[in-house]
Amino acid sequence: MKIRRWDADDVYLIVNDPLRRRIIRAFANGGWKMALELGVGPGKRRHTLLKHFKVLCKSGILLPKENPNDLRQPLYALVPSVVVCETEDAVTVDFGCRALRFAKL
Repeated sequence: MKIRRWDADDVYLIVNDPLRRRIIRAFANGGWKMALELGVGPGKRRHTLLKHFKVLCKSGILLPKENPNDLRQPLYALVPSVVVCETEDAVTVDFGCRALRFAKL
């Protein structure tokens, strides 16, 4: 598998949107999830949420795969090259060139 190397400017553009940051945070716990089960934004419309998933997949941050239980809704996960570190008070998502630090809720 080819490891994705991000440019710092690309990461800034991707995480500039608050909804995308919430999506990335939701995947920091690991595992495969469907887009619509995350509940990352109150009042967000389905097409808006899926648009952001498309951007994250195209950028190489999220990895889609076929859902064996529902072929209409793929499963997503963070790509393996994104490193997630968890401490008592925060979760850090490291892209190599930049990292996002989320306070634990």
